Amino acid sequence: MKSMRHFLAGALFLLMTAAPAPAKAPAANLDALYGAPSTPAYVKHYEVDKKTDKFWLHPYLQVANAEHPAFLEPDKAPYNWVMDADGNVRVNVESRNPYGRKYENGYIRPEDNSKRKPGTTEKDGHVSTLGGGMGRIGGEFLYDKETNTWIINNKSGRYSNHNPDRKPEQLRNAVALIKKVVNTAGVPWGKVIYLVRYAPKDIRDGILADPKLQFNRPDKKELIEKDPYILLSE
Repeated sequence: MKSMRHFLAGALFLLMTAAPAPAKAPAANLDALYGAPSTPAYVKHYEVDKKTDKFWLHPYLQVANAEHPAFLEPDKAPYNWVMDADGNVRVNVESRNPYGRKYENGYIRPEDNSKRKPGTTEKDGHVSTLGGGMGRIGGEFLYDKETNTWIINNKSGRYSNHNPDRKPEQLRNAVALIKKVVNTAGVPWGKVIYLVRYAPKDIRDGILADPKLQFNRPDKKELIEKDPYILLSE
């Protein structure tokens, strides 16, 4: 009887150790769904530790997948999100970087020429979400108090911008996965916004001619090169 128990235990061990790991989606499929992995378009001074030359990894990073969902809290918004090379959704709160500077008088942010108010601090971006690694399409989760919903966009100057395969289709695919692996604790998903500023150059002109084009500020249509977007979902 004892030998039989040993035999069954050994057989079970062999079955467990021989079981294959969960299959990952082929890279080509991930490339089509979310765009091919790319290095960040640029790196800011505070995103690399000057002592170790290693990239800063966000301390509140969440790597969301079917087994381990990420959680969003409205009072901590906004969040950054980006698809990693393995097809996981990486999420982190947009928070002040400990190595970043504070601008008492405000400043003009060089990457997008946006005017920042006095007291602005340098915050973690999508590079810290990936620790400087390769990423696919990315953007933001914004909480809209008026509608009590989460807005998703493609605003990432590092991973969405400058890449030829970050089109509306890739954002739609990313959103489909996001809704499966990100827990909003009952707060519904709202608008999905595809910002033209982060569209590939080869399709930008076509998007600007799209009759569905909208503007963040309809009274300021002269800002067409900066503010237009297409609403992919409401």
